[in-house]
Amino acid sequence: MIAAPVGATVPACVNIPNVARLSFAEGGVSHILASNVAAVRTAELLDLHLAVDSNALAVAQGVTGPVPVMLTNSGNGDEAFVLDARIEGSGATLTGFAIDRDGNGRFDAAIDTAMAIGDATPMLAPGASVAVLALVEGSASVAAGTLTITARARTGSGTPGTGFAGEGGCDAVVGASGAIAVATVTLTAAPGSDLSQVSLTKSQNVVAPNGSAMPVRGATVTYTIESRFAGGGIVRAARLADLIPQGTEYIPGTLSLDGAWLSDAEDGDAGGFDGAAIHVALGDVPAPATHNIQFQVKIQ
Repeated sequence: MIAAPVGATVPACVNIPNVARLSFAEGGVSHILASNVAAVRTAELLDLHLAVDSNALAVAQGVTGPVPVMLTNSGNGDEAFVLDARIEGSGATLTGFAIDRDGNGRFDAAIDTAMAIGDATPMLAPGASVAVLALVEGSASVAAGTLTITARARTGSGTPGTGFAGEGGCDAVVGASGAIAVATVTLTAAPGSDLSQVSLTKSQNVVAPNGSAMPVRGATVTYTIESRFAGGGIVRAARLADLIPQGTEYIPGTLSLDGAWLSDAEDGDAGGFDGAAIHVALGDVPAPATHNIQFQVKIQ
């Protein structure tokens, strides 16, 4: 979406003429004498402003999230602006930009105009704004990081006062912004999207009928499964299942979660045994958290 200009300044490449006049009387006759025309041609002022709708974005694995940005031409001439960005400290990737044609803050390939990194916006009139989306995609391992978005005048940028050849043969001068604007957005891992922060560890303890740790017929094996959720998000609908190993038989009534007994039947609690595997529904788990599941089998 491109917004119309607001306010008005002296446009770029405009001649401002000035003529002095002298009025006087001589011999009873009034006279007016005009000077030559002294004209000043206004330079194009290169200035811009960049603003983000939100300073944070939660990035999910394999999902492209848009970061809405409003870019305003605060100079006095028509200008296009080159877009760039970088991501630091995150597994996310910037896939490109898009002109948000309907201004809804969401990317729709059928409506919005996709732009590659380093492309320039359409020409913006003085005071006009364009809604831009920075498109960020989460990888298999998303972590906290920072997205830095940069826009600069296509004509040139640098130290204020630096001159360039402008449109229509007039001069262009870098304004107070340096003709470059920067916006930063904090990237976080969306709840449950950072697989690197979820771990599962299984251990076993064997007790034979004679009290030894020999894995012989009739020995009882106690399995302990530790599920650890690090970070600060929420893992949604977590559910653990474990097949009973061949050559063993599940011992009924031995399933527990964090030391609390769970029934084998499909009833109101989180656990169950379906004849082939135990399963425990952990549900939504706010990180950081650790849960321990135990059950026993007997070697046949």
